[in-house]
Amino acid sequence: MSSRSGRQPSSAEPVNQPMSDVAYAEIRRRIIAGDLQAGATYSEGDIAGRLGMSKAPVREALAALRRQGWLQALPRAGYLVSAVTVGGLRDLTAMLGWLFAEAAALAAKHADQVPHETAPLREYPEAPAGDVIAEDYEFHLRIARMSGNGELSAVLAGVLLKLQRYYFLDALSGVLPVPRKDVADLTDAIVRGDQDTARAEAARHAERIRGTALVAVLESAAVAEVNLATELPTAIGEDDLPVVPAEPLG
Repeated sequence: MSSRSGRQPSSAEPVNQPMSDVAYAEIRRRIIAGDLQAGATYSEGDIAGRLGMSKAPVREALAALRRQGWLQALPRAGYLVSAVTVGGLRDLTAMLGWLFAEAAALAAKHADQVPHETAPLREYPEAPAGDVIAEDYEFHLRIARMSGNGELSAVLAGVLLKLQRYYFLDALSGVLPVPRKDVADLTDAIVRGDQDTARAEAARHAERIRGTALVAVLESAAVAEVNLATELPTAIGEDDLPVVPAEPLG
């Protein structure tokens, strides 16, 4: 996995935070961008050195990231950066569909109460793009905030950040995020307060992300060379094999 030039993951944090929070945000940013590579192992000291920080706040940050699934702790070996897999992409995009559809419906319900959020939402589909990954994250998170459900927003934010790891894959470069105009009907429905249309459009948008990403990954060179006969597990026993009728020779 390689970091995409000119693009940075969305991990902006407020100033004057505890050092453990600073370490947490920076380690997570590096995992998302691929600077800390998926499947690689790093020691606590190595990461502290990369960040120019002492071990204590880094240790606390690593523990939090492990609890959230970004890392795995290996006894006496350090921390393994969790892999990015087709299964992970499938699961995250499925969760995005479930959560984002409900967030959009709730956002439409509360739209008239948050005019400061609806104005930028209305402008988003036609606004000139800058840092597309960061702006895509902020767009989805704005709708989550408009839902008025803090727990839903927090879970959706976690899903969106983990999905960003896939956005930085070479196989998905130029494919994700999907074009802004894709959400024009969604933003219109939210601003109008149309909950049913907002839910349906959000689900369609999430399904487009899912389909686009999975197709792009499956068509990538890395996956194209996978030997399905040997590298995919099977639960088929000898008694389950189909009977293939013999064909005459010649």
